[in-house]
Amino acid sequence: MYVGCDDGKMYALNPANGAIKWEFVTGTIIASSPAIGADGTIYFGADDFKLHAVADLGNRGVERWAFPTGDWIVSSPAIGPDGTIYFGSYDRNLYAVTPAGVEKWRFPTGGAIYSSPAIAADGTVYVGSFDQRLYAVAPDGAKKWDFFTNGEIWASVALGADGTVYFPSLDLNFYALNPEGSDTQRVKWSKPIGAASHSTASVRGDADLAGRVMLCHRAEMLPVECIVRGYITGSAWKEYKKGGTMHGAALPGGLLESSQLPAPVFTPSTKAAVGDHDENISFDAAADLVGRDLAKTLRDVSLALYSRGAAWAAERGIIIADTKFELGRIPGTGELVLCDEVLTPDSSRFWPVAQWKPGSTPPSFDKQPVRDYLETLDWDKTPPPPSLPKAVVDATSTRYVEAYERITGRTFADWPGVR
Repeated sequence: MYVGCDDGKMYALNPANGAIKWEFVTGTIIASSPAIGADGTIYFGADDFKLHAVADLGNRGVERWAFPTGDWIVSSPAIGPDGTIYFGSYDRNLYAVTPAGVEKWRFPTGGAIYSSPAIAADGTVYVGSFDQRLYAVAPDGAKKWDFFTNGEIWASVALGADGTVYFPSLDLNFYALNPEGSDTQRVKWSKPIGAASHSTASVRGDADLAGRVMLCHRAEMLPVECIVRGYITGSAWKEYKKGGTMHGAALPGGLLESSQLPAPVFTPSTKAAVGDHDENISFDAAADLVGRDLAKTLRDVSLALYSRGAAWAAERGIIIADTKFELGRIPGTGELVLCDEVLTPDSSRFWPVAQWKPGSTPPSFDKQPVRDYLETLDWDKTPPPPSLPKAVVDATSTRYVEAYERITGRTFADWPGVR
């Protein structure tokens, strides 16, 4: 028997006594359960963004090949009658790969894939996605149909003897779908499940979850990153040095690096797809993406949020040089909401007031130790990233904790989520 672990190893165990026969090291977390081919090859995904094919030679495991994707592989692979390996990735694709490790096709979905696929007798592949859809994909990689639920689909799909497709969704329903027929005939039945276990009351009453869980609404994210700059630094400083502008708009002359701007400025960027980089854009370009009225609202909300946060931090000896907000709409109601992290060291540049001086770059309460370490490596910035030494992790953690304690006035160790 075989089992993958968070220590980055796939273990081969003697089923009679549990003794370890051998271990195969990937170096990253293995959350995908293995699938075994007809020839005994072990297929599994890992957080190194690869599907691994390992041969069991009795006293050791030898890698036959590793197939790269664009993100984590949590989905456990399924093997078709002809040996084709089907699996999903966090990069939003369902893959079909030959036993030799050659891609046959990939099918794009609108969300990450945790769900393990199921293969019907006619070769149709069924898989769920974080985009709240169950997909039926033909053997050649073409879409046959998809079914929309009102929640992400994490769990694996199961097939009945008559071809019925069974799966649960995070909309708290269990579905039974007809594999054939029109969309209006798709649902055989659905049953509500697990509502009590997802209630606010159950989370609030669980001491082990206190401080570690957030109950959230799903939102349809807007394609604009709402960046506010109170000081000129980073990519804005580079642009200003070249032509005296910031996101295409003229700024006063004579500014130095880290200078405070005359007033906070809304400087949007595109919200890039997974694996791509955001691109700085003008306000007019943002208006073209979301409409001028909504762009004005995003600007006003973002400036108000920044001003309030910056004033709070300044009273505690911290400058918020710039920050990024993300907004979206609640499906059904269309309500505009603030999403994701807000005014954290990951989404903002925090500087100590005592060490700020125009013309220099103040130290930041952020992951600069990580950036500095990566710059010493021969790494081309493509995934998967290298592992970080403990010293780098500790140095970064120390900065985050200090920022938290200075801004909140609380001791980090007292936070109920700290273990």
